[in-house]
Amino acid sequence: MARCCLIVALAAIPVLAQPALGQAADPYDPPSLTFTPDAAAAQDFDKYFYFHRTETSFAQALADIMECDNFARATDFGMFSGSRQLMTRKANLRVCMGYKGYRRYGLPRAIWQSFNSDAVKPEPTEAERTRMVIQQARAASGPLPAQPELK
Repeated sequence: MARCCLIVALAAIPVLAQPALGQAADPYDPPSLTFTPDAAAAQDFDKYFYFHRTETSFAQALADIMECDNFARATDFGMFSGSRQLMTRKANLRVCMGYKGYRRYGLPRAIWQSFNSDAVKPEPTEAERTRMVIQQARAASGPLPAQPELK
């Protein structure tokens, strides 16, 4: 049943393919992930990161992120609130995506906030959340990050 719903959800998303080389950027493109790391930003990489897995299609990355995000949100059970809730959700997301073979790469807070719904207050609309998940999937299936993998 879950796969059926996932397939239906994927079919409803307007942009499922990576844009062709040289094609104009669209609102579903992730922000630029290129930056020069500094010591202050690196201290927060455990909080601000994105996932990547080599040789992964956009459609597979999108399905994986949606599944793990739903898992992370569902395992919250309303036991925590505020920053503790966000930490628990991120930990659950990290476990799920790690189990699927994705690696984590650190980001400065400003870049992370631009495509993560947890950074949007008040809660983002469903359309905003969907756009951010698509951006995350494009980053997860895109070029290999230049930054070192987080352990």
